[in-house]
Amino acid sequence: MLLTEPFVHEFLRANIWLIEGRERDLLVDCGNGIAPLLPAVRALQERPGKPLVAVATHTHSDHMGGMHEFPARLVHPL
Repeated sequence: MLLTEPFVHEFLRANIWLIEGRERDLLVDCGNGIAPLLPAVRALQERPGKPLVAVATHTHSDHMGGMHEFPARLVHPL
């Protein structure tokens, strides 16, 4: 499922992907972090409260600005 951030001009938005799995869900990129993301993701999950891992594809602020909201988080090393 593709998510976008409110309050961010479309030219500056990063795509945020929620991929739902059997045992846990994966959030790919976390946007700019301007607005809270975790409550929106929890509302969209089929099973709210299921373990969620956030991954940033790279370290630009528009891809990892919201990473601080997610206890389980990873960043690609390159």
